[in-house]
Amino acid sequence: MRIVVTGGGGFIGSNLVDKLIDEGHSVTVIDKNPAYGNSRTDKIHMIQGDFGDVNLLKSCLEGVDLLFHLACTTIPKTSNENPVLDVSSNLIGTIRLLESSVHAGIKRIIFNSTGGAIYGAACPDTVYENSMTNPICSYGINKLAVEKYLGLFQHTNNLDYVVFRISNAYGPRQNPQSGVGLIAAALDSVINRRPLYVWGDGSIIRDYIYIDDITQALIMATRSDFPTGIYHASNGVGLSVNQIIEIIEKVAGTRPDVRYTYGRNFDIPKVVLDNTKLRSLGWILKFPIEKGIYETWRWMIR
Repeated sequence: MRIVVTGGGGFIGSNLVDKLIDEGHSVTVIDKNPAYGNSRTDKIHMIQGDFGDVNLLKSCLEGVDLLFHLACTTIPKTSNENPVLDVSSNLIGTIRLLESSVHAGIKRIIFNSTGGAIYGAACPDTVYENSMTNPICSYGINKLAVEKYLGLFQHTNNLDYVVFRISNAYGPRQNPQSGVGLIAAALDSVINRRPLYVWGDGSIIRDYIYIDDITQALIMATRSDFPTGIYHASNGVGLSVNQIIEIIEKVAGTRPDVRYTYGRNFDIPKVVLDNTKLRSLGWILKFPIEKGIYETWRWMIR
């Protein structure tokens, strides 16, 4: 297939592109940052640009079978600082991308949503795909809005879609200085012997999923028989920040120099995502947390 990946130069995107290349697909990457996570640039068509640039999209979407939309210009921490920018760059840009996809005759869009920020503070012990969504940051609001527009475009233009609400992703190529990714930041703090700053007292519970388990789900969605809908890509197990630090100490042989600081008002106390729906389609979680952290550690110290 001919596939376009927005944000294909990033952490999740570059790992996904590698898998798509291995499967023999023709891949075009649209990314503001032309850098790529490894040396296989000869196997892809890299386009530096904005996914909301209509003129750019006209030139690279024609004849494409499937689109992965992974690009995002904000993270939960920064989105509330400038919600107007968040809306204009992410939501409006994505609507332009959907319109261009319809005009180009693309068959399916696969969208990376968020498995935490979309639900809000009043999460039950385990969250399901049909649980109430009440995001408390602009990042989550925009991700939810994109999901709704995907539903609209399916209704009005028969544009097929799959949404993955991904829990806390980690693994090789994640930037430890990006402002997201506790595991990468903690391992980096051990390697470079610098403090690890933790928001709050370390009791916040999250659901951590290794990159290869994410890309396995994304690849599955390229199949024509993969049903339209919203899916959790998650580990399904909740661990506190302090528990993650303990596992990192076990794997790395050294405890990070943890410095606890004030909590943030947009941090949800606990988010654990049920993954039964995705597993029912044959997805298998291959990297439990200790194995995933070990593989990440090996990559970071190589």
